[in-house]
Order: sequence, then C-alpha cells, then structure tokens
Amino acid sequence: VDPSSQTEDLGDDSMNASELGIENLKRINKKLMDWAITPGEDYDDLSELYANVLGQFNRYMGHVTTNVGGIYEHNKTADQDGVVYTNVSAEKQKRAIEFLNKQIFETPEWLIDKEILSRTQESGVIDRVHALQTRTLDRLFDVERLKRVIENETLNGVNSYSSSDLMTDLRRGIFSELRTGKGIDTYRRNLQKAFIEKLGSVLNSEDNDLLSTDLPSLSLGQLTIIKSQLTSAFARQRDDMSKLHLDYLDQRIAELLDTSE
Repeated sequence: VDPSSQTEDLGDDSMNASELGIENLKRINKKLMDWAITPGEDYDDLSELYANVLGQFNRYMGHVTTNVGGIYEHNKTADQDGVVYTNVSAEKQKRAIEFLNKQIFETPEWLIDKEILSRTQESGVIDRVHALQTRTLDRLFDVERLKRVIENETLNGVNSYSSSDLMTDLRRGIFSELRTGKGIDTYRRNLQKAFIEKLGSVLNSEDNDLLSTDLPSLSLGQLTIIKSQLTSAFARQRDDMSKLHLDYLDQRIAELLDTSE
C-alpha cells in the first residue's frame, strides 16, 4: 500500500527511479549477446539473463503501480504532530499511469530482441509480453486498490486522483489508436482485448463487496465510451487486421453489455 516502503525501491519517486532503471536494462539487453555467449557452450546463460531483464522490468512496473491508490504510513506517537496515513498526491498517481501507458502498455519493442529470441526459445514472445502487460493490468484492477482510490476521492474531492480520472487515463493510453488511426499491432490488440475483459468482469461480477462500490458503474461507462468510438475509428483505420480487431471489440462489448442487463 505504501509506495515509500518497497523492496529495492529506495528513492522518493518510483517513476523517476524506474525510468532510470529501464534505461540501464536497455543498455544491458543490447550487450547480452556479447556478455552471455561462450564458444562451445549452449545458450542457457543468455536465456537466464534475458529472463532476469524481464523480471527486473516487471518489478519496476510493480513499484510504479503501488503509487495508484497508494497511502503513505508515517508511524507516530500521540505527542507527535501530523497524521499517520496520507494519500499519494493526485499528481504523482497520474504520473504513475502516464509512466505505465508509456513503458508497458505501449509495446516495449526494446524487449523483443530477435537475436536473443531466436537463440533462446522456439516461440512464445507474444505470450511473454502479454503476461507482462496483463500482470500490470491485474495489479491496477485489484479491488482493494480501486476501493482506496474511491475512498480518497470521497474524502478529498477535487484534490484526489479520482476513479474516473484513473479509468479515463488508462483507456486513452491503451486505446490511443482509436484517435490516431495508427495500425494496431499484435501486442496492442491482445492488450486491448484484455482491458475489455477486465471491465466486463467488473461489470458482470457477482461479488457483493464489489457490487456495493462504484466500480460496475465506472466499467459500464468506459465500455460504452469505447463502443461509441469504434465506428469512427474503423473508418479511419487502413490496416485490415486492425479493422477485424475493431469489429471484434464492437461485438464483444455488445455481448458484455447485454449480459449485464
């Protein structure tokens, strides 16, 4: 819950620290073919080190995600001034989502190194990237995290990063191609479908704890907005596979909305 108390995260700004960490990972990844290959040996070392790069990248995503719905805990005794619990600022939570949209939800091309992949695995890179992206989505859609966001909004009003702000910023980042008409690559198509399914699972949940919150209403609103944008997005799209994908999204959202009625 507290972004200032995380393993391996010693600074006061997870976004700045993780951005620097990723720049280091990019430098390492470019050198793996030089550092991890020994004549006469197989590619086990290369495979292990590449997996470590992926794992460290995932940890950075976790450090940043903790800011969303995050609450600082400052242990105090009753004679000390100030409160014990403080919500992470709206500015910092918004920056966290901007970071995630840029670093993980935009396809991380630098991780998809064909020279490494062709020596370490026969297939599976699409699944690997999808797993990284959906793991971050799962963290963001954690019900307790979203309930903290809603509670912060309820208590602090305009000074909070609201649940609507969060969902809107996520949607705009993950579905940016709907506005630009840019072709939607395989990784982004899979991510967009995963986001739709996340919203649908909240909307059609039978969990009374979840149903008692604003989360189903938020999900309904986001699905409705996406569906309303698909027709114009289809008209400006030139890539055939992307068009088929948009058509699928339109039908899938209709199914999810129909199920909720």
